[in-house]
Amino acid sequence: MVEDSTGEGISLAAGADGRASANILDIWVAHNTVCHNAGTDISGEGGTSAHPPLPPNLGTGNLLEGRIFENTATTVGVQDGAGTPGNQANVTQFNNVPCP
Repeated sequence: MVEDSTGEGISLAAGADGRASANILDIWVAHNTVCHNAGTDISGEGGTSAHPPLPPNLGTGNLLEGRIFENTATTVGVQDGAGTPGNQANVTQFNNVPCP
């Protein structure tokens, strides 16, 4: 259970800040309660966005793949990586339900 975080609840990124390249993160996120966080409850990116003062991922070939399912979370967001083209997120989302 992740609740009342001042940031994101669960954050998944294939490739961190800076020049990380050619990373593959294969995920299976299921049966969690992630509610009432200041940021996105569950987020995923194929190459992370900036977390000031750090820059976004500037590498290429990062891949986030897998499933996010059967979680209690109001906001679930998955996107291709920010910064450099060529970072991808191929994540299936299903049967997630909003927080009470």
